[in-house]
Amino acid sequence: MRPTSLQKASTLKPSFEQMRRTMGLFLKGCDWVVTQNSDREVLRNSSVSIDESGTIRDMGITQGSGKDEVIDCRGKVLIPGLINTHTHLSMTLFRGYADDLELQQWLEKKIWPLEKRLTGEMCYYGALLGAMEMTRTGTTCFVDMYFHMEDVARATEEAGLRGILSYGMIDPSTQEGKERERKNSLKLLQQVRAMKSPRISFAFGPHSPYTCSEETLLWCRKEAEKENVLVNIHIAETRGEQARFERGKKSREVDYLDKIGFLNDRVLAAHSVWLTKSEVKLYVSSPQSAPVGPDGRQCPEGSGYGYDRWRPCDWQGKGSWQY
Repeated sequence: MRPTSLQKASTLKPSFEQMRRTMGLFLKGCDWVVTQNSDREVLRNSSVSIDESGTIRDMGITQGSGKDEVIDCRGKVLIPGLINTHTHLSMTLFRGYADDLELQQWLEKKIWPLEKRLTGEMCYYGALLGAMEMTRTGTTCFVDMYFHMEDVARATEEAGLRGILSYGMIDPSTQEGKERERKNSLKLLQQVRAMKSPRISFAFGPHSPYTCSEETLLWCRKEAEKENVLVNIHIAETRGEQARFERGKKSREVDYLDKIGFLNDRVLAAHSVWLTKSEVKLYVSSPQSAPVGPDGRQCPEGSGYGYDRWRPCDWQGKGSWQY
């Protein structure tokens, strides 16, 4: 039977930490080594020595300890782990399903009805598959929003990845339902902290400004300040979404979020595809600017998946956008 908690899971199989290497690692003769030092150096024909704990001992013209596992890296490029700033890992289970629909139709007619039938076990295996694919392609850290997040956390722990996990909050029609969503989010916060994993952390996850009320958005902002965590939210994902929001709120999404005091330096604004130039400047020039995760930076292919636009700008260095 599937373990019913993270604690039970940890007794059935060794954790990533329990499976740590018993010897160091020597990456020998890399054609290129992309460093993360202050000068962002790129080294040619260099080696990297790593100790048993995973800490880099040395890089450049260096030798292993003699007891290290040696990997021949000639003809290869060594880069830092990639970071995916917006995922729904468990949705790997839906890959290829109704891909010919526009995003809102895809969600409302196909995905949301299916999601009501998901179990924790399904989300665990979907997340584990996604984690394996990320590991295979060099992604070592991700930010995820979904449901049954205790099970996603378990998959993340077993895969050995770093994850920032959020419960996707969507406001029901009743106040009782809204309170339940908040309790679910706070429950995940406590579950993640109880894991005591240095690799797994929590973020509040209001789904979007069109599925969450002002009250819920500001509650997330307040709690994020209190708990010192991020807020993960979808913003301006499609033209249709932006148009519907303008008709209902008489305001664009970013303007609305700015006016109610939601945007600050804790907000990870996923997608942000349909922005005006002034909204882009608001993101990057204000002292309260939001760290943004545009599709073009996360995954250019993802921008064409169910959307009607690619991001019309390129990230230019530190905090500037160029159309």
